[in-house]
Amino acid sequence: MRELLCSCDLFTKASSMSGQVLICDDHPYITKMVELSLLKDGLQPETCSSGEAAWRSIELNSPQLLICDCEMPGMNGLELCRRIRSDERFENLPIILLTAKAFQLSSTVLKQELNIIAIIKKPFSPRELRQKVVSILNKVQVQASPEDLAS
Repeated sequence: MRELLCSCDLFTKASSMSGQVLICDDHPYITKMVELSLLKDGLQPETCSSGEAAWRSIELNSPQLLICDCEMPGMNGLELCRRIRSDERFENLPIILLTAKAFQLSSTVLKQELNIIAIIKKPFSPRELRQKVVSILNKVQVQASPEDLAS
């Protein structure tokens, strides 16, 4: 059953996707909320609670999108993003950064240096995050379509 807040267009676009999304946050309630939200759109979310676990998952599964918390123990989100960008296999992986410290981060610098697609301030709306995820995955699918590769 569709969520009342989800527009029909958003649901239709997302339900035709099978995008694998990696969610990395050290707060289990955030990863669970995002996971359940993305499952409603027929996506394939995977969750982990540390930058190290996220890196292992990225190497094994090559997700289509990463949603990553900025502040985590061990390898934090920014370190994970730097590692991703330094590896040519994943240098184009779309990244959404979640942060409770948006006022302390220069979004312009982060977007330029680490090619982060979006920085979303906590607390956030799961609906808005889902819309952003669907939009990014639609762009990724269009870029990887055979018509684009043939031209």
